[in-house]
Amino acid sequence: FTLVELIVYTGLMLVVIALVAGIFGAALRGQRDIAATASGNNGGQLVAQSISTGVRSATEITVKTVSTTTQMLIVRTPGKAATAASRCQAWYFTTDNGGAVYSTTSTSSIPTPSAAQLASWTRLATGITKSARSGAPSAMLTPDATPTKSVTFEWTMANPTGKPVLISSSASTRQTVTGSTSCVGAHSSGPPA
Repeated sequence: FTLVELIVYTGLMLVVIALVAGIFGAALRGQRDIAATASGNNGGQLVAQSISTGVRSATEITVKTVSTTTQMLIVRTPGKAATAASRCQAWYFTTDNGGAVYSTTSTSSIPTPSAAQLASWTRLATGITKSARSGAPSAMLTPDATPTKSVTFEWTMANPTGKPVLISSSASTRQTVTGSTSCVGAHSSGPPA
């Protein structure tokens, strides 16, 4: 090989290596974006599935607006056996402090939690905000009528690498709705700060 040939071959090899590195880098970025979107989607689907399961079995459904940034969905579901007591289940949606959804169950009524009480609830997802979609409802939870037989829900889940994931669905009860509000407790000391 002459020196000129060696320089040409080395230059061609550098171009090929740069192309391969660029393709590899783009593939890694794409994989990271897909994983982040899937994570936001999974969190939103977990919350939607939890609500759907609770509402489908509910004999009592209440949507409570706590503040302009916070709503609660409270349902009563019958016990599984003839002698089993019914239970109350609640979901607490807030867009404060980056947004989150919490859930709890109880055999008695569930009041609006204080900040200390909310710490004992299960956090299902974070990064939740009201949907900015054109024509979206003004609230994350929208009941159909009184007594409530179905709930429409819509929100977005944060996606750290791009566009937020839209979660939109509705759930209807399969039970006879009583119109009772026995699962709705009184306000505690107001919404958590």
